[in-house]
Amino acid sequence: MRGLAFLLLSVVLVVPFANPQQPQQSVSALVKSTVDSVVLIVVSDESGKQFAQGSGFVLSADGRIATNHHVIEGARSAVVKLNNGAFFPVEGVLADDPDQDIAIIKVPGRGLPALSLADSDRISVGDRVVAIGSPLGLQNSVSDGIVSAIREDSKGKHWIQTTAAASHGNSGGPLLSVQGEVVGVVTLKLSEGENLNFAVPSKLLSPLLLKSEVVPFEKLSNTDSGTSVLTGDSIWTSMTSGHDLKIRADGE
Repeated sequence: MRGLAFLLLSVVLVVPFANPQQPQQSVSALVKSTVDSVVLIVVSDESGKQFAQGSGFVLSADGRIATNHHVIEGARSAVVKLNNGAFFPVEGVLADDPDQDIAIIKVPGRGLPALSLADSDRISVGDRVVAIGSPLGLQNSVSDGIVSAIREDSKGKHWIQTTAAASHGNSGGPLLSVQGEVVGVVTLKLSEGENLNFAVPSKLLSPLLLKSEVVPFEKLSNTDSGTSVLTGDSIWTSMTSGHDLKIRADGE
């Protein structure tokens, strides 16, 4: 009996020191809970001709949508398509940061399903992530992978490198944690190599959410003098080959 009592006491003492794992969703469950918040953005010029498309995701129930600056650059009008088939004309731009290649546009929506922003400073190399977007117009295609690195470019900007596949049209879509929160905005891929995709950390969206004035596309086009993150010395040198690897915008 003493041996049994000692064993039971040992179990009781050990349990409080266990490190329980946070429950994680399967990819299918994660997609079901988030896909309605991801949108296709179709951009047109002043003549109404479509010239670009990309992805985005809902940030608030009243129609704030995050995307990349380069998705809406040069637009005179745009339309957002939701997963359920609903269309919304874009009223204008709430906030635009060409240097970080992110923007927030506004549609006249109500009760839209919004995604939550994660603290992107807390992600780690090896964390599993999921990307949802519209590559080549194939709306809400899903890919998964891991965070393969946290990079800093020659201008001091930080990027989340991921193996989650991205193609033309994924730009502006969310990079999601296994908890279904946005850790980044899919933005770039290396023109050399495979599965070398990059996202802007989600924390950079938070300051943009403080903006409340909607600026029409035509006014933004006339006043925007920012320098895109896609120009300049955004290159890295391969540690193995010694070759310079140029970063380009997804879709360009």
